Amino acid sequence: LEMVSKAEAARDPDAAFADWQVPTFSMEERERRWGRVRELMRRDGIDCIVGLNSTGTHNRNQADVRYLTQIGNNCEEVAVCFPADGKVTAITNRGGYWPAGDWVGDTVRSQRSWAGCLSQALKEAGMERATIGVCGLTTSSYSVVRQPDGYAGYTAVQRMKEALPNANFVTA
Repeated sequence: LEMVSKAEAARDPDAAFADWQVPTFSMEERERRWGRVRELMRRDGIDCIVGLNSTGTHNRNQADVRYLTQIGNNCEEVAVCFPADGKVTAITNRGGYWPAGDWVGDTVRSQRSWAGCLSQALKEAGMERATIGVCGLTTSSYSVVRQPDGYAGYTAVQRMKEALPNANFVTA
């Protein structure tokens, strides 16, 4: 497939993937989802949600990230920093523009450490003393059968805690 610039893709969305279309949801759907999630975050006192990338089981642990970004087709790894207010940051293995990425715009490219990129995004969002909800930190009614201990990677969570020692990390 021939890659095109974001500007070209904006003018002609079909130009980005002439032979293969990526189904996308509307901006209205984004606003509905983001509005509901942010409402629940405020109710629960969560300032920011972090969704970690998943390296296995063919997207099994990417539902939270995909719900918030709609990025991650073809088992691509994606992480997200989703503040209650402000800019959403998606982190991918390639960075740049993604055909299904209109919800967040350009993405940040992971530079070896996904937790490092997430920590940087959290700092840029002013979350040094925030309550940060981590997707999959503990089990939930949706993941109890396959992931009874949660699915967030221990090392990634520990690295974020070290990078933001005054933040409070909770399950989201």
